[in-house]
Amino acid sequence: MDLKALLDGAVKDHRAGRLQQAEAAYRRVLSAVPGHVDSLHLLGVVRTQQKAFREGIDLIGRAIALRKTPSAIFHCNIGLAYRGLGERKEAVAQFERALALEPDYVEAHINLAAVLGDCGRSAEAEPHCRRAIALRPDAAAYFALGAVLHDLGKLDEAGGSYRQALNLKPDHVGALLNLGAVLAAQGELDAAIGHYRQALVFRPDNAEAHFNLGAALHDRGDFDEALAEYRRASSLEPDHADAHWNEALLRLARGEYREGFEKFEWRWRRRDYGTPPFAAPQWMGDDLSDRTILLWAEQGFGDSFQCVRYAPFVKARGARTVILQCLPGTEQLMSGVAGIDMVVPRGETPLPAFDCQASLMSLPPLLQADLSGPPANVPYIDVAPALVASFRERVATKAGLKVGLVWRGNPGNTHDRRRSIDATTIAQLCAVPGVSWFSLQLDARQDEIDAFARYAPIEDMSPLLIDWSRTAALLAALDLVVTVDTAVAHLAGALGRPVFVLLAHVAHWCWLRERPDSPWYPTAKLFRQPAWGDWVSPIEAVIHEISRLAAARIDP
Repeated sequence: MDLKALLDGAVKDHRAGRLQQAEAAYRRVLSAVPGHVDSLHLLGVVRTQQKAFREGIDLIGRAIALRKTPSAIFHCNIGLAYRGLGERKEAVAQFERALALEPDYVEAHINLAAVLGDCGRSAEAEPHCRRAIALRPDAAAYFALGAVLHDLGKLDEAGGSYRQALNLKPDHVGALLNLGAVLAAQGELDAAIGHYRQALVFRPDNAEAHFNLGAALHDRGDFDEALAEYRRASSLEPDHADAHWNEALLRLARGEYREGFEKFEWRWRRRDYGTPPFAAPQWMGDDLSDRTILLWAEQGFGDSFQCVRYAPFVKARGARTVILQCLPGTEQLMSGVAGIDMVVPRGETPLPAFDCQASLMSLPPLLQADLSGPPANVPYIDVAPALVASFRERVATKAGLKVGLVWRGNPGNTHDRRRSIDATTIAQLCAVPGVSWFSLQLDARQDEIDAFARYAPIEDMSPLLIDWSRTAALLAALDLVVTVDTAVAHLAGALGRPVFVLLAHVAHWCWLRERPDSPWYPTAKLFRQPAWGDWVSPIEAVIHEISRLAAARIDP
C-alpha cells in the first residue's frame, strides 16, 4: 500500500468536499498505521464536518497527544469540534491555545470571535475580528466582524462589514443571509427579501435561507408565500424548530387553530427556548380526578392574562387542586380567577406537591377538541371592588371621558420596535376635546409627558401602579383604555373593559388579521397599520372614534 499516494488522494477528496471518500481513505491509512498523526487529525476534521463532533474530538485529541510538537491548526480544529458539540468553554480554551502557539493565525482569531459571540461576549470578540482583518482582509474576516457587530446591536456597522464580505465574495451565502437579517431589523423588508432570494440562487437547498425568506415575507404580510418558505425549510431540515414554530404563529394569525396549536409545541425544541422546568409529567388533557395539577406562566404577562381563562376548564376535568405558578406581581390578581385553588409566584420554592403540570400556553389544544376559537368567558379576571372604588374616586375629579394610555411595550421584547409608538407621534390623541387622559406607562419619561402636555394635560398614574391588581383596578375605573400591543391590552380584555388596541401591520397572532375585533377579547376594538410603519392612519381612526364617544358622552 502506497500510504503517501493514499493520503494525498484523501486530502484531494477532502478539499473537493468529497467527505465520504476522504473518510474512507483516512481510515485505510489508519488501519495500516494506527498512530498516523496527520490521518487522525484529518479524519477528525472530516467527522467534525459531518457533525460527529464527539468522534472528531476523540480523533483530533489523539493526534494532539501523539504529535511531538504542538500545532495551532490541531488546537483550532478541535476547538471547532467542541463548539459544534456546544462545549463553549473548552472551545474558547482551544482557540486561545492555538493563538498562544501562533498569534497571527487568522482562522483562530475568527473562530475565537465566533465562540465568544456564542457566549454573549461579543465585545471581547470584536478585537479578534479586527486583528483578522488587519492580517488578511478577506470575506471570512469581514463576515466575522459583521456577526460580532450584529450581536452588539451596531446594525449599520454590521451591514457595512457584510457588504465588504460580499464585495470580496458575492456568493458568500452567510453574508447574504446576515445582511438580509440586518435589513429586516431596520424595516427594509424588500431589500432583505432580495438578499435572501440571492442566497437561494447560490444555495437552493439551504434551509436557513428559506426560513429567513419566510420570516421576511411574514413580516411584510405575505402569509401564503411565507408559509410556503417555512414548509420548504422544514422539508429540507425536518427538525428545523424555528420553521415549525413560525408556521405555528402564521397559522394561528390566520385563525387556523388546530394546525397552529399543533405546531406551537415545537417551541420547546428551539435553541433559545429550553424545556419545561418541571420533572412531573406533562398533562395531556386526560381526566384529573383526585390529582393535583400545576399550571404555570411560561411567557410574558400578556400571554398569562390571555390563557389563564382556561383554568376553570382544567378544574372541570376533576382536578382535586389547581395550583398556578404565576409571574411576580400578578399573584393577587390571579388568585381570583375561577378554577384556581392556589397561587404561587415564580421564584418561590418549594412548590406544593403536584401530580402533573401544563404551561398556560399549552392549554388551548388540550381543552378544546374542535379548536374553533377561544372560549367566550369574558370577563374571567376580577379585581377587588374596594380597590376599584378608590381609583374611581381618584379619576372622578376629572371631567369628560376618562381614557388611559399606553404607548410603549417592554423594550426587551424582540418585536417591541414595531409595536411601540413614539410619544410625539401618539400625543395628538390628547387634542381630542372632552377627554381626560391618564398615563399608564410605567416607565414614562418626562420628555414624553411633556409631549402630551403640548396638547392637553395627562396625569401620570404610574406611581400608583405597584402591582397588576392595582393596574386592573384603574382599568376598571376608566371609561376606555388606548394601548399598543402590551400586557395592558390583554388585561383590559380579560377584565371585559373597553380597549382600543393600536396594532402593527403584522401583529401578535392572537389579534388575527385584518378584522377590527377580537374573538379573544369581545370588548376590544383593533386599529391596524395599513402598511409597515404607518401609525398615522390608525391614530387618526382612534381620534375619530374617541371624538365620537366624547361628544356623545356614552359608554364606549
